[in-house]
Amino acid sequence: MTRLTTVLIVALIGVTGMLGLRGLGRQLADPEAVQARILVADMASRIRANAGAVPLRLYAGAAGRPSPAACTGRRCAAMELVQQDVEQWQRQVAALLPEGHGRLDSAGSEIHIVVEWGDPPRSRLQWTLAP
Repeated sequence: MTRLTTVLIVALIGVTGMLGLRGLGRQLADPEAVQARILVADMASRIRANAGAVPLRLYAGAAGRPSPAACTGRRCAAMELVQQDVEQWQRQVAALLPEGHGRLDSAGSEIHIVVEWGDPPRSRLQWTLAP
């Protein structure tokens, strides 16, 4: 009886592992999902790069606002830098993913970077940054 239980447990673990790898393989094989991950990581890098100069909460309110003139050759105010980052990133999302949309949401002190793409049902990827 003990051998049978051990064999069943090992087989169950093996089947579970194979199913998990199969699901991971599907995710990695989807080029749009890979591109979405790259775009989310890009926005997270932009936010982290400006962490010393720009409060995290400014990013949540920047989406959808028109960007000021480029901050080339002059110092940007914190909000101008945020607006420029968000606008550039949203243009990349729209250009690189079919029906792609990117947004930043806030929940308390956290920022949620969200990318959606494709026809309904839409695919969605979200990444949360916390201070």
